[in-house]
Amino acid sequence: MSISQSEAARLLWCPGLEKQKGRPNGTVHEWITKSNFSPKASEKEIILQGVDNNSFLTALASDINRLSSAASETLKNIAEVSKIPKSLGWPYVKLYYAALFYAHAVLRIWGKSPSYLRTLELIRIKDAYAAYEVPLPFKLNSNQYLIEAKPQTTEVVIIRSSDGGSHEAVWREFYNSLMNLKVKISESQFLKKDKDKLNEGLTDFISLISDNEANISWPSQMRNNIQYRQNYGTWYPYHGRSKTSNFLSEVNRVTSDAASFSSFTHIPGDDITNFKHACLAIIVYSKGVIADLHRIGGVDNFLKYGPSRFENATA
Repeated sequence: MSISQSEAARLLWCPGLEKQKGRPNGTVHEWITKSNFSPKASEKEIILQGVDNNSFLTALASDINRLSSAASETLKNIAEVSKIPKSLGWPYVKLYYAALFYAHAVLRIWGKSPSYLRTLELIRIKDAYAAYEVPLPFKLNSNQYLIEAKPQTTEVVIIRSSDGGSHEAVWREFYNSLMNLKVKISESQFLKKDKDKLNEGLTDFISLISDNEANISWPSQMRNNIQYRQNYGTWYPYHGRSKTSNFLSEVNRVTSDAASFSSFTHIPGDDITNFKHACLAIIVYSKGVIADLHRIGGVDNFLKYGPSRFENATA
């Protein structure tokens, strides 16, 4: 039996996350302010060592539930515009945010948390470095950072993000992680036919969500064009033949798990069509990864309190 994309994504799972049981609480931001750790000298990264892995995994699990539930609820909210036959501005924006929230959740399943750290979190880190007389690798100020779990060494690494806002940081890391997954697949013990199929699917996926790799934060750019510049005829006065009913039909296929991952990666179109398919592909991919983790984790897995709980309550 061939390996699915969701199964291949296990190669990037944060070790131990599948064993998290019960309802998780807190956030990664709160974990920084409340947990015990000591700094480790490094020239390029903030390294927090002596970390209680379970407490950090609990924070990750809580964030995954929060973000994936928000994504599911956002998809549900798209149906509100069904009475306006050609109004697609807000549906596109909501579809983007559902994809963004799902991408956030998947990155945390992979042990990575793109986060904007504020003064409260940074003071805690600065105080720890000062107490141990370890020099900081760079000046800490409120900014976008990547927080990454290293459970094997009981460490958490914090890297300062490059230029761009919070949305760009997520798409950059999502792109980089998918590229890393391709490497992991090539190095795996999978059969060659499975490797080839998985690689082809990921290559098409990466190309779709990055405008043929011309812009790794392309989804954010498209959302800006729609939301702030009212481009592509999605706002009144409308242009083109797209209808809200057709848009909702595609969204419903995704929410009912009737759409396959590959069904959105082989349909070339104009920018707005590709943007829609990119968001839908991200959502389908992410839902598959989350469902696979829930299945492996068992009935008491933390995801029991995540998006499925919201979906069952609103069905």
